[in-house]
Amino acid sequence: MREIVTYLHMIHPTQVRASPPVNGLSLHRAATLDGIRALHETIGSPHHWARCSWSEKQWEQWLHDPRHTQWLFTLGGDTIGALELDSSGEGSVEIVVFGLLPTYTGQGLGAGALSLAARTAWATTDSNGQPPQYIWLLTSTLDHPHALPNYLSRGFRVLCTLTRSHPCPSSQPGVYRKPVPS
Repeated sequence: MREIVTYLHMIHPTQVRASPPVNGLSLHRAATLDGIRALHETIGSPHHWARCSWSEKQWEQWLHDPRHTQWLFTLGGDTIGALELDSSGEGSVEIVVFGLLPTYTGQGLGAGALSLAARTAWATTDSNGQPPQYIWLLTSTLDHPHALPNYLSRGFRVLCTLTRSHPCPSSQPGVYRKPVPS
């Protein structure tokens, strides 16, 4: 299957076009890494995120890398989504994961959650301990159909797009068929 990948960025915190706050929606750093993998897989499986097929070793390495910070969106005390930031880039912070659990999509929460995510990314320091000069992310046509419009509405700007082949998903979300050599 083919997907169109869109790279987006923001070059100043004043570019954040925050949505009105959502009553009870908050974002906080994950106190432990317990459950992060399951949360990411539940959010990402419908969108065929590559990390959904990672091995246990890949997850362990990724989650224990101090450049990757894990955040939880909560609503009324319930975890409803995830944010992962990568501060390894010099001068930048990447929003690696942004998503809501499927039961919370389509309820008007994405704009508020992304507003919190963008503000948090701007408040994160880069690999040199400096404020970021820009924040960035990528999305694709395999993500939720409201993802790209939400990013644009919150002030992100398109850097570039590319088309790439993506492994065909199996009938089981998050599990990919290995390509058959030709």
